[in-house]
Amino acid sequence: MRSFITVFALTLMITSAFGQSYNLSIGIAEGKNFYSYGLEYIESDISQKAHVNHDIGLYASYHRNERWAVDVSVFYSSKDYELLVDADNYQWVDPNDPLRTSGKQELEYKLRYLDILVALKRNVWVRNLTRIYLSLGARPGFKLQENDRFHNFSPNLLRAQNLLVSGNIGLGIKQGFSQRSGVFLEPNFAYYLNQIYKGYEGRNTMAFRIMTGVYFTL
Repeated sequence: MRSFITVFALTLMITSAFGQSYNLSIGIAEGKNFYSYGLEYIESDISQKAHVNHDIGLYASYHRNERWAVDVSVFYSSKDYELLVDADNYQWVDPNDPLRTSGKQELEYKLRYLDILVALKRNVWVRNLTRIYLSLGARPGFKLQENDRFHNFSPNLLRAQNLLVSGNIGLGIKQGFSQRSGVFLEPNFAYYLNQIYKGYEGRNTMAFRIMTGVYFTL
């Protein structure tokens, strides 16, 4: 949490250095994430059960003019999922239950990242306090926590990357309550430049996100 606050404070200082009255906005954002990790290619008797993951964070936006803006956001992001494994074919080390079991088992993987999104936004339609915009950005993520259960056929197969980088494209809408506050909704798509796991040669990770938030203009 301390690193989260530090990164956002630096972000706010940088953007405010360029900002003038009504040019700088800050806000709180929350997102629901639907990941596709591409792990269905590991083995025929292993399947993935996706979770609905979440982002929570802060952002600062510098409005260059009526059309263009640059956003910098900092998110605490979960990237959890489960693998459904046939326990008759595989064993794993589970610190909570070290005895071998049989049948179909669920292996829980809990991942936490600190994500920093830098996005360029352009308003494509403006009417009164309503704006529709396009967003294009890059989002590096730094691993904070990894809790999992290993199966012994390849202990390193599902070790998460320390750094994930994705390209993001979105279409959003902002609805102002006044000149100084409002809410936004932005569905976006993310394509990761690397696979989420080390040593795994499947397709790259993808995600669909639905971001919502509230903003205040300084």
